[in-house]
Amino acid sequence: MTEAASSLIYLDTNVFIRAVEGLDEAAVPAKTLIKALRQQRTGIAATSEITFAEVLAPSKQANSMPLHMKRRAYLDLLLWSGFVALIPVSRNILIETAELRAVGRFKLPDAVHLVSAIQVRCRFFVSGDRDFDKVPAGMERVSCNHDDLPRLLKELS
Repeated sequence: MTEAASSLIYLDTNVFIRAVEGLDEAAVPAKTLIKALRQQRTGIAATSEITFAEVLAPSKQANSMPLHMKRRAYLDLLLWSGFVALIPVSRNILIETAELRAVGRFKLPDAVHLVSAIQVRCRFFVSGDRDFDKVPAGMERVSCNHDDLPRLLKELS
């Protein structure tokens, strides 16, 4: 990988969900991060293609965004914006995901996310999910909250 990969930021699905669908104060950090990343260079962030399956599923909440609007928002953010690299769910990622799940207590999507971040050598792993409190050496977990994100945003500037 190139030197730029050392600052690559992996975004878990919940970051996108908070940024697009979040309406409360807890959504502000995700919205701020996405806005800052969109102003940076192309491909500064990465996420697995499994993110599509997670974000495009119909919501179970009654007051959720209409599905056609939700689909458009996520396609714009993940495909057309250019700031996020989509990591294909390859056979190799699936094999390593199975190995990770054998030694850890990860749900399948979470394991795919972590293995994807490892594969592309992300320096930061941004998530609101406590399952990622421990990440491999050389990778920093950043919570998607008011406490952790300022540190990451400072690194970007």
